[in-house]
Amino acid sequence: MRFSVVQSVSFSVFVALLGSASAGTINLTSGSFDPAPPTSGLSGGPVHFEGDRGFTSDGSVGGNEGSQITGCEFCTPGTTIHLSAAGYPVGEATLDGFSFTSGLQTPEILYFQMLGGEVIAPPFGPSSIATLVVPLEFSGFFDHAIDPAFPFGERAIETLVANAVATLTLTRVEFPPSSGEFRWRPTDIVYDIVPIVSVVIDLTPSTINAKSHGKISVTILSSQTFDATTIDQQTLRFGKTGQEQSLRSCRKHAKDKSRDGLSDLVCSFETAATGLQAGDTAAILTGTTSNGTSFSGTESVRVH
Repeated sequence: MRFSVVQSVSFSVFVALLGSASAGTINLTSGSFDPAPPTSGLSGGPVHFEGDRGFTSDGSVGGNEGSQITGCEFCTPGTTIHLSAAGYPVGEATLDGFSFTSGLQTPEILYFQMLGGEVIAPPFGPSSIATLVVPLEFSGFFDHAIDPAFPFGERAIETLVANAVATLTLTRVEFPPSSGEFRWRPTDIVYDIVPIVSVVIDLTPSTINAKSHGKISVTILSSQTFDATTIDQQTLRFGKTGQEQSLRSCRKHAKDKSRDGLSDLVCSFETAATGLQAGDTAAILTGTTSNGTSFSGTESVRVH
């Protein structure tokens, strides 16, 4: 797809031209992408995101990027429909009290993609309309100057973290016209941000030597609304930003460490791979459950 090509090229070009960049995370709490009515090609439209650290983004993506529905321009029940969306919104953004203008022709670049949406067209029923909600994998970044007054100075590349779902509307139509045969046709789609589930974690030790080649034990606690035993362990990331691939292993058998009758998951992470540095006061864990729910947990630490 064009998106992956453009991302890899323009992203690397801007980093090379604008100098060193630090990494961070923005947890999106709400937002949507509302493209134009579906067509056989790509559909652009307005994009709005909100997140922590005062992050907001209001913009739009053009018709040469955006939403794409494949497998069903006119389709029969039982057809597999694939959904995806991606783009570089052009518009205004705020973060940490600063205001930015984003776009491929500006120093600030916002990018998002929602992939992996797949759903089966349902059987025809009494209603001529079917509404389907489809989970997708969300990813993205915001590349910006730390101080917009110095657009070519020190930069930050923030990872956008969220879940996403698409709400697809299918309408039963006679096709070909006057044939007496019917098909589903996509007539509307909206992509929505779903907040990351917040989980409680416990670290041992809580005082960390950044130069250590040892390990950090992290217990992910279950709750009445979150089952730690459903975590896809290969998705676990832990460290300074929550994006570090530092996992060493997880215990094969769950353990109720909090003594609340719920099974918790205990995993160990390589200290040297966490990116934690002297003076850091928090460590972040992120991951996904086996049913695709993303989660995040933060715990206080002392790093020397």
